[in-house]
Amino acid sequence: MTHTDAVVIEPAGAGFSAYVPDLPGCVAAASTREGVRAEIRGRLQAFLAVRWLTSRYTRDQAADLWAALVLPTNLPAVSSASPWNRA
Repeated sequence: MTHTDAVVIEPAGAGFSAYVPDLPGCVAAASTREGVRAEIRGRLQAFLAVRWLTSRYTRDQAADLWAALVLPTNLPAVSSASPWNRA
């Protein structure tokens, strides 16, 4: 099955920013258009992986699995709109 989301890329300061309107907190920034495309692709993959984990496991279990799978890496800080910050 293929999943499609719109990605908005726009000029931002000296570079570009990108976000996925349907996925709050799925954002990226880079100095070039090609760079921001690569960054948002990685963020989107990570966002969807987290969504998949949290749909199948408790929040704590998903956080532990995510940490074991990808940390330590150079991931951005978790935003307030992240799935981990749900009440």
